[in-house]
Amino acid sequence: MPHASRVLIGLCLLVLVGCDTVRYATLDAAATLPQGAARQDVFISSPPDPLAQSTIAGAQRPDKREWSQWTVSIPPTHERGQIEWLPSQRATANNSFIVAADNRYQNRASFIGDIAKAAAGGDVVVYVHGFNTTVSEAAFRAVQMKHDFEQSQPSVVFAWPSAAAAAGYLYDRDSILFARDELRNLVRDLSARRDVDRVILVAHSLGAVLVMETLRDLRQETRASVRAVVGGVVLIAPDVDPQVFRRQASAIGDLPNPFVVFTSQQDRALRLSSLFVGGQPRLGTLDSIEQLRGLDITLVDMSAIDSNEPLNHFPVAGSKEVVDLILKMRDRGGLQTLGTYVEVRRPPRAEIQ
Repeated sequence: MPHASRVLIGLCLLVLVGCDTVRYATLDAAATLPQGAARQDVFISSPPDPLAQSTIAGAQRPDKREWSQWTVSIPPTHERGQIEWLPSQRATANNSFIVAADNRYQNRASFIGDIAKAAAGGDVVVYVHGFNTTVSEAAFRAVQMKHDFEQSQPSVVFAWPSAAAAAGYLYDRDSILFARDELRNLVRDLSARRDVDRVILVAHSLGAVLVMETLRDLRQETRASVRAVVGGVVLIAPDVDPQVFRRQASAIGDLPNPFVVFTSQQDRALRLSSLFVGGQPRLGTLDSIEQLRGLDITLVDMSAIDSNEPLNHFPVAGSKEVVDLILKMRDRGGLQTLGTYVEVRRPPRAEIQ
């Protein structure tokens, strides 16, 4: 099959998968918290109007940023690994993730100050989303992970200007370069606060490119180890060429510790992504530490575990089974040993080689 035909088929599959998906959050400031429900706060740095129900595909990328704090209500029916999300006409606090409060900041300094206050001397987790993602999707995913993984640290979403469209892959790759100064500034400002211990970066898919480029910029800017600025990195299904990743890692020098990469050979989205780059493999589909040998990285292979997502593109938090397993691995220190390969098998257990 010609390469162009394979790319076209891939685009069609992405469109079909996303055609029935709810992609914009419902704001209900009058919502009453039902018994058994939970609320989580999430800080958001985004392009203007993060609740807007529109995409920016084909439009000029906005230079301005907006800073928000959402309080998200999680329904009492919530199951680990799921984001219960219904259209606005049917969404309530009983059956869906909804935004119960949307507080906007007048300036960046107040935003950073409130994050540091919430950290209270502890860590801050910054989540960077992937390709074809709305601000609502990124925020709800960050909230779901914070809740399911019992995370006490404040969660910050860095939303870059995604086209939020299946056909916007190349647009999104350019948007990564457009946004890296803003992410660098956010990380630098948070790490400079005395009431913040460590900044932990968590990136999904194409967001991994943005994180690696940001680390590279921080290294060149400070001329010192990025470990003084970033306390840990987690890359989930990274849409990065392994050779490019090694070159980025070489330029960065001492990588943040821990540095964990979650992969899966069953990731259908990354298979489609490889079609756009001539069939080159992606870091998120590696099944061996060999291509990363010599780097202080833990590679966690989730190939044996399916998530509940059609493309199996979020192997870490896409099912209750996986969430429970990651919790056990974290509690036992199984993600702290650098330079190792962790294979997750069914029935769930991990072997560190």
